[in-house]
Amino acid sequence: MDGNRPVCHKCKHFYITWDHRFPNGCRGYGIKSKYLPAVEVLRATGKGCLCFVPKNGLKANRGPKR
Repeated sequence: MDGNRPVCHKCKHFYITWDHRFPNGCRGYGIKSKYLPAVEVLRATGKGCLCFVPKNGLKANRGPKR
C-alpha cells in the first residue's frame, strides 16, 4: 500500500455498527465491513478513499508514512 491510506477511526464518516459480522461502517460510501472501510474501498476500486474528512478537532492526518 502507498502509506498515505486514511485512518478510518479519525474520519467523520466512520462508525461502529451493531452487526458483529460487519463491525465497521462508512457513511460516506454507505458500506459495512468486517475490515476497515478504506481497505474495502482499495480492494474494490483499486484507488484510495476519496471520502476522508477529519473529525472535528482533529488534524487531517491521513496515516503514517512508511
